Amino acid sequence: MSHELDDSIIIDKAMENAYLVVTGKLTFEDLLNADLNYLPYNPNKNTIEKNVYDVLIDYYCDIEEYEKCAEIKKAKEEKYPIE
Repeated sequence: MSHELDDSIIIDKAMENAYLVVTGKLTFEDLLNADLNYLPYNPNKNTIEKNVYDVLIDYYCDIEEYEKCAEIKKAKEEKYPIE
């Protein structure tokens, strides 16, 4: 049995982790202690860039998890207010 994870599992976990971090349900520090701490962005930057929110919204719209889309949109608007 292979111990390697399927790419789709890694992508799903990275998106879930990013969702939890951007919505404040999980701190980045807590994520570091998790077994599968993948992220779809560079965690070495001090902030999560605006486009990461858009990628997350598109991802969750594609899998029809609209409640998560709304939460991410709200978090994005709090971080990057509409000018």
